[in-house]
Amino acid sequence: MTDYEWDAAAYSFGEALDKVKPPKIAGTLKERKLLELTGLLAAAGQLEERITKVTLQVEALSRFPEEDPYEDGTTLEFTRDFPNGEKTYDYSARRANGVWYVTGTRSPNGVRWSEFINWLGLGLVGELKVMVPQKPTRAPRKRSTS
Repeated sequence: MTDYEWDAAAYSFGEALDKVKPPKIAGTLKERKLLELTGLLAAAGQLEERITKVTLQVEALSRFPEEDPYEDGTTLEFTRDFPNGEKTYDYSARRANGVWYVTGTRSPNGVRWSEFINWLGLGLVGELKVMVPQKPTRAPRKRSTS
């Protein structure tokens, strides 16, 4: 483009801008405020739904103690689901050397209680079935009668 063509294009663009008028806000002040109120009420409804959902999640997580209450050798059996999934999966977790090992190829292993609960979290279906390790018992010693 030559300088003359650039100048002509710029002038035409400027003329076009002059013809464009800012959009007029439709309606009276009352109509605009009613529209604003409708939007706010819709947002409040969505916020209320979110508050309810998060409250239920906090209640669900409250069933787990903050500190690990189990001793080494304890096994937990449970069913878990995952977000956006329709299936549930059965798992076992065993505590050894102060950490938890969970069945399943993508499950956490060698994790502390808090990490285990973060993984299990909202996916627990039902209750944890706790199997406490049995202490070995010894047969009483026979006393010698000599």
